[in-house]
Amino acid sequence: MTSFRERLTMRNATNVCIRIPLATFLIHQFSHWLFSRSRVEQLVLIFTAYPQFQYPYRAAKDLATLQKLTRFWPPHQGSGLGEFSIAFTVSLILFIRLIDVPTVLQSVFGYRYDSKILNFVLTPIYASVIPFLLLLPMMRLAEMHIFVLLLNFFHILVSSYFVFTVWFFLKSRSENSKEKTE
Repeated sequence: MTSFRERLTMRNATNVCIRIPLATFLIHQFSHWLFSRSRVEQLVLIFTAYPQFQYPYRAAKDLATLQKLTRFWPPHQGSGLGEFSIAFTVSLILFIRLIDVPTVLQSVFGYRYDSKILNFVLTPIYASVIPFLLLLPMMRLAEMHIFVLLLNFFHILVSSYFVFTVWFFLKSRSENSKEKTE
């Protein structure tokens, strides 16, 4: 078992002091921007402006659901980053670390394909579907609107891209070569 001093490297200190707070800050600011009262008002305007959404019973129910959300949004109050943003960031980091496209391709097809661009495009998409599906039972789906569910998926997808960019894509080549030798 390694001691604390052996694990205290510059790379680990950079991860804890720079990468995690940067990804948490980006996700938190994006979340505040996405889940704002103005976004609900935009959804109500879109919903009432287009006749495709104007079915007799459904339109009134959907409009009432969207207007009810204006009382609850933004879902997170306060100016601090909060423990939920940090926990969400760390869980995304661990999840993306476990599931990346080269690992999946190697386990399915038997060969390893190491393209940074393919990994950047596909891994966050692949990694955002599973947390979204895992969070569905916790949402009260009967009261959710389809647009809100889409916003939640979009939030998880963009958050996955933030985490992947800050944590994995911006790594130096020396860090990547060290990880491959381990």
